[in-house]
Amino acid sequence: MLLLLLSIVPHDDATTIYATTLEVNNVYDGEQYRFSQLIVWDSGDCRDWRMVQKSGRPRYRWETGEWEAEWIERGRVVCVRAPHFLETHTQYDREVFERDYCLECDRKKLIERREDAFQVWGWKQ
Repeated sequence: MLLLLLSIVPHDDATTIYATTLEVNNVYDGEQYRFSQLIVWDSGDCRDWRMVQKSGRPRYRWETGEWEAEWIERGRVVCVRAPHFLETHTQYDREVFERDYCLECDRKKLIERREDAFQVWGWKQ
């Protein structure tokens, strides 16, 4: 379904964001699976995250040598690319743990969640 939506939306309107690493973090409570999230890392700092159900799993693009995740947010295609990919299975939420080092309000978000603007890492359309 997501691929169908991505094929319908014109890619000229896509927002491409570059990061250092894309991580799929699978969180468990004991042996019970809880959820999976895509964490976007840039220079060792957690920049943002999305549930994998929304973002989909990153795929490797052989033509560019990069990992890529795409999803639709606020009516636009968001494409995040990174040269590195990491998949983890943890008993804790790595994104929440990272908040001890970099408060969520201090993070350089992929897209600012404001009603009046579409803000992408310092670029405003």
